[in-house]
Amino acid sequence: MTDGNYGARNGWIRLAALLVATLPACGGSVVADDMDGDAVVGEDSAGETGADGDGDEDAAGGDADADGDADEDGGPDAGSPPACTITAPLDGSSAPYDADRTFVASATDPEDGALSGASVVWTTDRDAVPLGTGLSVTVVLPASGSHRVTCTATDSDGNVGSGSITVVAQSPVVEIWHPGDGEVRVAGSSIPFVGNARDREDGALSGGALVWTSSIDGTIGTGGSFSAALSAGTNVITLTATDSVGNTGTETITLTMTP
Repeated sequence: MTDGNYGARNGWIRLAALLVATLPACGGSVVADDMDGDAVVGEDSAGETGADGDGDEDAAGGDADADGDADEDGGPDAGSPPACTITAPLDGSSAPYDADRTFVASATDPEDGALSGASVVWTTDRDAVPLGTGLSVTVVLPASGSHRVTCTATDSDGNVGSGSITVVAQSPVVEIWHPGDGEVRVAGSSIPFVGNARDREDGALSGGALVWTSSIDGTIGTGGSFSAALSAGTNVITLTATDSVGNTGTETITLTMTP
């Protein structure tokens, strides 16, 4: 004989097998189709289908963008370097090799704000020893000639920013003491000329290392002092000093010689 409940029992066994075989891994529910007994996966208990179980696209919703320009709270990136700008002296400026030079800078960091003290270091490409630290330093440059001076600022995360200028430490240094620039004299009269020059390596220069010229009369003398007469007209007088390795320095004045 055939049990009248056999068909019903078969249907429930089939449904139970489908339920076990098709349970989803993400917490969704399984229901049976009323018409054909097929199992289908439905929505979760909250009616949401997001990949993280709550329907949200991401898990944390942090503020950082893809390139790291901002951290999780929307502030500046910890990798942002400070800005360091040299404000004095002017790029390309010159001064005697033995003159005090004052270097001034500003340094700011997106996270730390204004930087100063030991976090700001001054260097020159002419010497391995730093010139000093802080936003302002006054030094005599350690060598004559051109220097590339750099100010480097370091923030609390170790990020660095820098600025550079080129300055010149003049050597030899030349001075004309007499006559004065712009004086008016009578042409043909004897005029005393006095000047000097000093050099970092050679010290005081004299004799043939000092040559005087006129834009009208050419070479008019050598050494630290002499006298000469000039032709009428506007004379540009130049004293040129040359040290033992060929470095030169000059100074000029203008004299007007009347007939």
